[in-house]
This record gives sequence, structure tokens and C-alpha cells, in this order.
Amino acid sequence: MDDLELSTDRTAAVVCRSGADTSTVSLLRISDGAPQGRPFTEQDGKYKTDRCLSESVDATGSRVVLSGMGATRVVDLTKGEVISTVPADDHTYGTHALAEAAGRLYEVAWDGAAIFHTELPLGAAVLSVSQQRITPDGTRTLSILADGSGLQLRPAAEADSDKLLAEAARRKPYWKPTEANPAGFSRDGTLLADQEGKNVVSVREAATLREVAAITAADFPPLPAPEPADPERLFPPAEAWKWSFADFFDTEGKILTVSGSVVQRWEPRTGRELARFDVMPLLPAGKLDVMFGPYPAPNEVALIVLGDRDVRIVDITTGKVAETISITDDVLSVQFDRSGRYMALLRRGSILELWRRHPLRRELGPLQSISESVGTPFVASFLDEDGRYLLASNNTVRTYQVGQRAPLDSYEFGAPPGESRSSYRFMDTTRDGRTLIYSVSDGPGGPLVLDPSLWQTELCRIIGYRDFTEEERAGLPTRLPAAPPCGVPGRPQG
Repeated sequence: MDDLELSTDRTAAVVCRSGADTSTVSLLRISDGAPQGRPFTEQDGKYKTDRCLSESVDATGSRVVLSGMGATRVVDLTKGEVISTVPADDHTYGTHALAEAAGRLYEVAWDGAAIFHTELPLGAAVLSVSQQRITPDGTRTLSILADGSGLQLRPAAEADSDKLLAEAARRKPYWKPTEANPAGFSRDGTLLADQEGKNVVSVREAATLREVAAITAADFPPLPAPEPADPERLFPPAEAWKWSFADFFDTEGKILTVSGSVVQRWEPRTGRELARFDVMPLLPAGKLDVMFGPYPAPNEVALIVLGDRDVRIVDITTGKVAETISITDDVLSVQFDRSGRYMALLRRGSILELWRRHPLRRELGPLQSISESVGTPFVASFLDEDGRYLLASNNTVRTYQVGQRAPLDSYEFGAPPGESRSSYRFMDTTRDGRTLIYSVSDGPGGPLVLDPSLWQTELCRIIGYRDFTEEERAGLPTRLPAAPPCGVPGRPQG
């Protein structure tokens, strides 16, 4: 016996025994040691381990929570089968219990003054995805399945998120999206662009996921073999951009693709090429490390040559530089608002600044560093043509206004539960910046609505519209008003 959990009514024991490459969990009656129900031995290869993963049990011991291998699962030991699976990180914290309320199953954890709960839906596994996006109006979420095989569209509202609105298969071999080039919606929310191959973009109707066009952009050379002296190096120095690919919607709803140095513009509903240009002739001698970005004008892109202080606005129909913006030689990327009056600069050292174009000057920054950990996704975006800018990173969401030092809005979320050294991952935002897509490390996530009144309503529902006890108030990180936080359901609070 490697692990033992007692039922809360003290009539049964859940016993785990580890083997060579898997473990078995079984239920025993305490009074005489007799086996009950059916033992569970892991058969799914992605969850197999020689460790015991049992974490908590319910009142009778018939249901046990197994936590680890990237998931929290519930096993019904009367049937010997998994009845719930929720993606989760492998960090554990505090004390755990399995509880049922109003027909729903929850795992509750508490650590000092902090209490957390995770709903464990019965009947089906929670969707495992490699990427999730949200429509510009915030009504629906798009999920790309973890194996890259398909797309699913669901309502963003939590109460309706189990409803499948549309789904579609993706091309084989399945291309898994990266944070560097995520799937994206057109600004009006009617179309979706999704990279489904090395240089292939699928354009779909956002409401139905029906494909309307397939774009095959310019190819680029195969990756060079790693140098024998340095097997970790895949690219020659300063030439990684030659093998990069990106696609995005421009200000008119057309699609731009960037294949190495070749920029192309496409009609999204037909896949017809509208313009094509190779920027190599524009690059300064000896400077080959380049970055591209959208620019709010038809047929134009922003070209950044790393180490060069000039940001070039290039017209891809003529091959000419329409404008040059001289700023600083450490710019890594640039964003423009839809009016073209403001821009955001990301400089070396993860320094983010907001600038005005005319006259050219820095208006705000440096802002907070965009990430404490390399590779942690963040969201940074202009919200309108008046200089409002959203930055979601490092467990904080702030909205800034060009010309004002203090944020217009600020939300401090703290570190994810049990992960004091890590950050929430922010992947996408709505057009108005009021809803974000987030996740906890590689664990669960989804839409986050920035509405404290909604959070208060949900909290009051969970605690039964009662007041906080003195002990609960003392354990909170901020001081609460003396008045009860919750009113009677259906009546105004206060």
C-alpha cells in the first residue's frame, strides 16, 4: 500500500498501490477490510504513472480525485471508471476535500486564509485545447483542439459554454498553432484566419466555421541543419526571420501574409492575391534581422530592421517606402492604433512605451514589463482611436490613456493559486477590452469578464448571500466596507 485516504464518514478507505508503470486505486470497507465496487487501473497512456495520484475522496469514499499528469480527474470506484476530467497544472497546495452541492461536484482546497474550489463536471471531459480565442464582440470563444485536429465555437457565457455552436475539421497533417502566429478574427468578427500549414491559411466564416478560401502563401527554404559544434542552434545568426510566417487582417479586412521577406495581400473570401512584394531590396547593407507589423492604411506594412532606428512604412504595391519614422535603435516591434496617430513600442528589455506620431514624442512609459517569464503570453492592444491602450501581463490588467500617467482601470489578480512564482497567461481580448481569454499556466482557463459587480454577484451566490465572518474579513488581502457585501437575491444591495 502506497497511499490511503479515508472517507469523511470513516466507513471506507481508498487504497492506492503503485506498480511498474501504473497504479491501482481500490475501495475497502473499514469494518472488515472487504473490497467494495471495482478497482481502477489507469489504461490511458497519457495519465499512466507509477505514482499514486489520489488527492481527496467524498463522504463515502466511492469517488476519488486523482490529481497529476496535467489533469484533475474523478474516478467512481463503484464502477471503476473516470467520470470527470479537468485540465490542471500539477501543483498541489493546502488541504483538499471532495464535496457535492446542488447536484454539482467540486474539489475544495484551503491553505491558511485562502479557499479555492474547482467544479468537476460529470459526464464528459473538459475540452483540452492548444489555443483559445474570443470574438471581437465577446459573445463566442474559438478553441483549437490540443491535437490540432479541429475547431470548436462555443458561447462565451459560462452558463452556456457547454453548448457547441459549430465545429470543423482542420487539414492533415494537423498544424498546431503557436503564440507567435495565433488564429485571428477580422475586426468586424465575420471571418477567421487560421494557419493550417507551413504557409497555408484557412479563411472561415466566424459564425459557422465554414471554409470560404484557402490561401497558399509564398514558400520559404527548409530549415538549415544545426551546426555540429552547436546542436542547440537551429538558425544562422540573425537569420531566423527568413523561416518565419505570419498572417493578419489589415485595416480594410484583407489578409496580409509574411513569408520570410515576402509580403502578400489577399482577398479573404476568394483567396485571390492582390499584391506581392519582397522587401530584401529595402534592407540596409549588413542588417538582415527584420520584423513586420500591420499598419492602418491599405497595402502598407510596418518594417522594422533590428538595430536600425528607422521604422519604415512600406507600400507593397509599389515597393516604395511611404514614410520613415526615426525613433530608437532598440525597437523590437511596433503597434499603431486605427487612426495612425498613436503607436506602442516594444523595446529591448521588455520595455513598453506609448508614443504620439505628430509631433513625434513619447507620451507614456516605460510601462510595466510585459512578462516576468520568457514565453508567457500577454495581451497588448489599442482599444480605440483616442489612445486607450490595454496591457494584460504579470497577473495585472491595466487600461492606459495616452497623455495620462495613471491607468484608467487596474486589476491586480495576484499569483495563480499554488503558483507563487508564475503568472496567469493572457491570450486574447475583445474589441472593447472588457473580456480577456486567460489560463493558469497550462491548466484551465477561459473568458474573464472585467466586471467587479459581476464578480460580487457570483461571490454572493456562492456564499449564500450572507455576510463575511470576522475571521474571513481578517484573512482578506484588502479591507472591506462595514456594510454587508450581499443583499437578498432580487433586491438592491445596500
